[in-house]
Amino acid sequence: MKKIFLLTVLFGSLFWGCGSMRKVNLENEQSNIVPPKPKNNVTFEYPYEAIKKGLEGEIELRLAISKQGSVTGVDIVNSSSHKVLDSAAKTFAEQMQFFPAMLDGKPIAIRFTWKLNYILADKYSTDKEDAYLQSVFDLYDQINSTQDKQYRQKLQSRLLTDHDNFYRNCIDKIDINKYIKNVVLETTLLQWQDMWQHYPLRFVVFDDFLRRFPDSPTRETAETFMLRYAAEDMAFIKATAMTDPGQAQKFIQKIQSFISENYPDLAAKHAKLNI
Repeated sequence: MKKIFLLTVLFGSLFWGCGSMRKVNLENEQSNIVPPKPKNNVTFEYPYEAIKKGLEGEIELRLAISKQGSVTGVDIVNSSSHKVLDSAAKTFAEQMQFFPAMLDGKPIAIRFTWKLNYILADKYSTDKEDAYLQSVFDLYDQINSTQDKQYRQKLQSRLLTDHDNFYRNCIDKIDINKYIKNVVLETTLLQWQDMWQHYPLRFVVFDDFLRRFPDSPTRETAETFMLRYAAEDMAFIKATAMTDPGQAQKFIQKIQSFISENYPDLAAKHAKLNI
């Protein structure tokens, strides 16, 4: 019969804008069991719906980890009382990878409980950043709620202008990804998860716009912005690739392939993407 050991592990809090994960406490630890550990310092995101509504809370999860360190099951033990936070916490946990728990030097399957705290921390954002994020959240709501086509187009144009003004004037090009990740769809977030911590991905916010509003009359403007920022982001990657040129080239090829596969007509017309 297969043995599965139980541990209770508490990990750190999540602050909007500066999420980090750390081990805080370890309970019910058997002295001869080494608990599982995350493979890397994963950034987990505060759902923008929760930010807008000022929602905070603690979620206690129970994770099942295989001998290989993969997550094979996630259950909510104690809810935050907010569905959006519970869902985000569960999704995050399902994507984790761990170094497996060890017993007598051998990897074992294990179940353990894991607590995540979602805490809004305004001190980590500036007035400009707050204004941008709040404007985007409000525009999303207004665009999705109106039936007036002309007003909807006006709102979409304003959203594109807000995106362009904010990202064009950002000085810290890598750090801006934390704002992009707050305003894009979860599918968009996951698609580029291997690059968020390495290089700026400003073009992604305009691709996200095109995914949200595929029939928008402002589509051509959004495509122009996306291509311009894709070219600039790839140029930045190439210019800062001294430490790991192989990885940089891999990321550039990923962006080029993404544009070619999802926007073939645009890619064919814009040789500037072939940096």
